[in-house]
Amino acid sequence: IKPSSLTRRFNHCLKFLFSIFLKLCQSNRFSSDLLHLINCSSSTDSGSEITLETCSFNTNSADVGGAIYFSDATDAGDLIIQGGTFSGNTATTSGGGIHMWAGTAYSKLDISGSINISTSHADSGGALYLDGAEQWNPVFDGVRLKNNTADTRGAALYLGTVSLLIDASVVEDNVVAGDGAAWVSNAATLTNRRSGWGTSGGDNEDYD
Repeated sequence: IKPSSLTRRFNHCLKFLFSIFLKLCQSNRFSSDLLHLINCSSSTDSGSEITLETCSFNTNSADVGGAIYFSDATDAGDLIIQGGTFSGNTATTSGGGIHMWAGTAYSKLDISGSINISTSHADSGGALYLDGAEQWNPVFDGVRLKNNTADTRGAALYLGTVSLLIDASVVEDNVVAGDGAAWVSNAATLTNRRSGWGTSGGDNEDYD
């Protein structure tokens, strides 16, 4: 069998498994599990698009990415999350709720639709840890980040090489022992539009 044929068969299997996964999510019967997506690209297209609609990720734990770890190390990949809840997820190192590493500037992360990420914890990026090989442009719209904690940096957000737009969202009551509810590196930018920032255990933005 030619390698290209193996790749196509693998991609078909992957899409079939995700169709089952999404049906469970959309019927609200899926919770308390762990999703690791690594090298989400293929040789037959420019990258993979993963869409999660109205899913619940509760009380998961991992070393990296308590609920979701998404890495597209070699090609552009898309992670789209529409609605749902992330609650009580933890990571030993980074991204209590979600850890995403983008391989290129064309990688995409869109989180929208009244989604709540709360009571998550990690050493860095209690709720979300976003970084990459090149600067890329994630977008949050209608996201609520509440009661998340971190030991060192970014109770709600850790931003590495990213340019994040956060719109019509709420970031409140996040507590960190070290630097900031949102930690923004020198290689990152954070654009705040129509969003509310409530009580936090540090400045809303810190810089290294």
